[in-house]
Amino acid sequence: MQKSKFKASQKIQQALETLKEASEEGREGVHQALEGLYETVQQAKKEARNRALQKASDLDQQVRANPWAYLGGAAIGGFILGLFLRRRSRH
Repeated sequence: MQKSKFKASQKIQQALETLKEASEEGREGVHQALEGLYETVQQAKKEARNRALQKASDLDQQVRANPWAYLGGAAIGGFILGLFLRRRSRH
């Protein structure tokens, strides 16, 4: 009976060691995946920021080249928005 308890204890100990090793490997894999994801997100964020800055710079150059067209467009847009808001406040 003592031998069977000893064997069972050894098997349980081996199973626990195997489980511990598997969890450490899994944790390392998850950690590596998260690092890769973090780097991807940081790169996407940097690219999005650069694109936004480029678009803002392009728009700034266009407005400086032809300000009256943009001023007129803004005035017309404001007038139309005012008409919609005025119509809403009456009802």
